[in-house]
Amino acid sequence: MSPKMSMNIYPVTLPMMLDARERRQAIQNRLLNEHKAPLVCLTMNIAGDIKDTPAIRYAFLHGVSEIRSSLGAPVAYETLGGATGCEAFFVYRGDAADIKNRTVEIESSPIIGRLFDIDVLSPDGEKLSRGAERRCIVCGGPVTVCSRSRAHGLDRIREVTFSHLTDFIAPRLAGMACKALYDEVHLTPKPGLVDENNNGAHKDMDISMFERSAACLNPFFEKAVRLGVADNNCFWALNALGLEAEREMLSVTGGINTHKGAIYSFLLLLGAAGACLHRGGDILSCAGSLARSDTRPRSTDTHGSDIYARFGATGARGEAENGFPNALKACRVIRDGGAYKALLTLMADVADTNVLYRGGEEALGFMRSESRRILSGDPGSFENELLRLDREFIRRNLSPGRVCQCFHCLIRRGKLVVDAGRIDGYGICIRDNII
Repeated sequence: MSPKMSMNIYPVTLPMMLDARERRQAIQNRLLNEHKAPLVCLTMNIAGDIKDTPAIRYAFLHGVSEIRSSLGAPVAYETLGGATGCEAFFVYRGDAADIKNRTVEIESSPIIGRLFDIDVLSPDGEKLSRGAERRCIVCGGPVTVCSRSRAHGLDRIREVTFSHLTDFIAPRLAGMACKALYDEVHLTPKPGLVDENNNGAHKDMDISMFERSAACLNPFFEKAVRLGVADNNCFWALNALGLEAEREMLSVTGGINTHKGAIYSFLLLLGAAGACLHRGGDILSCAGSLARSDTRPRSTDTHGSDIYARFGATGARGEAENGFPNALKACRVIRDGGAYKALLTLMADVADTNVLYRGGEEALGFMRSESRRILSGDPGSFENELLRLDREFIRRNLSPGRVCQCFHCLIRRGKLVVDAGRIDGYGICIRDNII
């Protein structure tokens, strides 16, 4: 499947569900005949005519991961996807009853386990019973009683399902964002920036300050996802949340700006992610649209506004309004070339407003030319060249802060399915694309 960024969501019809059931049965029969071993089948327990959204796919892949973690690598593994929902088939050697007990534990996991439907078939095709009856997702009572009496309407069941998915995903996305900030500051060396070697061209910051700052932002990142889930036109709510996050950041850093740019970028990205989790759509386009909702004139009393007036460099706001093109470019580089190559690519291409503020166009030209020179050489020399460049940046009092903000979006951690892509590898991304 070729990479794409957006996901369209379609309602399913009864004929579509019947066709999916036939396909499932055919795969089960084939795998049982081929392997003569227990078969585990994972589907999602989603009420209503919408069976496939980014949020549902995220939960599904988590279920796949949980099965593999509990049961190990399968003898055979196949998947189906589409509007009727994701399905996975695992063949395992071993006792079918023991396998069933382990899958029941997965189905009993907090928040998300209730949405897993994991069948275990014996080698002769018999479906094993789970023993204890499942509980109703709405009230917690016996599910058969609520089902037979239709105690809860479809809208209520879908609302609770929606809430379970959000409660499961939002803290994980927030954790990925915080981990990205931790990983970025620990990447060493980074010319002129705080890392494990030194404080770069900063006399008022150190690595522990960045760690404290990143930790305090976690609840704000989670709330950004939830704001996007609640309303895809959430820019002003994100803006208010950003001001709160900045105040908290300054309180833990003693008034030092460690992550203001990252707060701006990540809240937009995470708000866009929340907006697309249940509705589908293009997350980068959504983030850009959110950024463009800010029709206020640029402030006239900040470093960024001064640089915009003098050099036309748009900074973090321009990066966001254009859908994070530099972060996207570096994300593609980092997959094949690693973190150092991605950092150098950003330094070669970004009109870094912080470098312009500290050293003007001459400093920006120096950073770009040196980065391009290093990129044209042996990748094995990148680390030593960056160490040398770090010393020169410190001597010149240069710090590529805008590059750092783009790089925040790239550092690796976590997995999330969005549009059959993944948030994996290097930060929050959809296949080749940054969220």
